[in-house]
Amino acid sequence: MSTASTKRRANKKAQTVKREDDFAQSYGVETTDADGATETGVASDLDQRIWKWGSATILFVAALLRGYALELRPLHHDEGVNAFFLTRLLREGIYNYDPQNYHGPTLYYITLPFVYLSGLNTTAIRLVPALFGVATVWLVLCLRKYLGTAGALAAAALVAVSPGAVYQSRYFIHESLFVFFTLGIVVAVLWFQRTARPTYLLLAAASAALLFATKETAFISAGVLALATLFAWGYARLAGGAAETE
Repeated sequence: MSTASTKRRANKKAQTVKREDDFAQSYGVETTDADGATETGVASDLDQRIWKWGSATILFVAALLRGYALELRPLHHDEGVNAFFLTRLLREGIYNYDPQNYHGPTLYYITLPFVYLSGLNTTAIRLVPALFGVATVWLVLCLRKYLGTAGALAAAALVAVSPGAVYQSRYFIHESLFVFFTLGIVVAVLWFQRTARPTYLLLAAASAALLFATKETAFISAGVLALATLFAWGYARLAGGAAETE
């Protein structure tokens, strides 16, 4: 016997499916659910094994490259400056934004629990950028619904082994956090557009807030994201109009 709550859940699911279909038609992507189902049916067991093992392998490689022997290289002078702010926060509980430094407190406050637990050492402070670097690779995998299985695995693999991405993730500076929060906005907004779940909108807002709290160049990233959104909207409109005239 159907209840009111059951009907509401069914209606909500139907609305989500319709939104996904509209999204796929607008942007020319193939949507998949969490189990790998597509519009043409359930993906084969082989496809699912490739996705699961491929994702796990890529994340393992990303973690290995970013986490191995973090103390091997001496601290860079930029890391020393950031360590000064962190040390003062740790010992005196004080963080004052310095406009001549131009960086926000996110890196220092997130690193604080790690140095509380393991002491103020090179590995502890570099672990935070390393973890955010691995998390960025995971965010790329979250774009499977939009890039496809092969596209998401390829993109994540390239980020995982990118020399620049690996270097920045083994370096006690703000960049790996900055990239993570920027991509986090993109992923959360796309998932909100597809599902209309408020959770993703809140995650997008939190990512944006943390992005601005990380580094002053957030204004540049915000402008780039706005331009990308504008061009993507324009392209979708033009592509839709061209399809209707054919």
